[in-house]
Formats: sequence, C-alpha cells, structure tokens
Amino acid sequence: MKFTKDYFFEIFFFIFLIILVPSYSSTFKEILSDSGSADFHWQPARCAFQGINHYQSYLTGDGKCLTFKSQIGEYLQGFYIIIFPFTLFDWNEAKVLWFVFNVILLISICYLLM
Repeated sequence: MKFTKDYFFEIFFFIFLIILVPSYSSTFKEILSDSGSADFHWQPARCAFQGINHYQSYLTGDGKCLTFKSQIGEYLQGFYIIIFPFTLFDWNEAKVLWFVFNVILLISICYLLM
C-alpha cells in the first residue's frame, strides 16, 4: 500500500473531525442558552452603525447605546466593521451565525496549514 499526501490528509481530517464535533457540542449548547455568546459584541457594533459613539455613551451613561449582557464595547471600531453583517440579524440568529463562521475559519486554517 502506497501512502500519499492525500491519504495522510484524509486521515488527519477525519481525526480532526472526530475531536472537533464532541468538543464543540458543549460550546454549541452554551451558545443556544440565554447567557451564551455574551462576548460577541453585537450591540456595540449595532450602535456604531447607527452613528452612536458607544464609548462616550458608556462613559456618560446617557443610554443611547444600551448595555447588552457584558457587551460594553471594549474593542476597537475596526472589529465592529468586521462584524457588521451580523448586526443585520437579531441576537439569536447572529450568535449562531458567528459560531458557524468561527468553525468555518477553524477548519479553513487547518486546511491551509497542511
């Protein structure tokens, strides 16, 4: 039997999936819970695209940008530009899409490293 690069890639990918699926099942359950994905800064991104300075709103407490879970906008504005497409969905849909996007990135990175 001749072992090729494709053969090793398929074995590695299969092992990777065997490890990935069970380890991410608990993560997916957490995302579907009410308290899940609190660190996905969806609310500050929405404020940024509504023209509200969420930093100033948080510091002054004026209530223009509501505090949602633990999302008080600690990240730079560039991050909110990146996650803009997720602000087009409601919270529950956005956090599931964010999870799926992260899994796709994880698999893509592993593939590109091969």
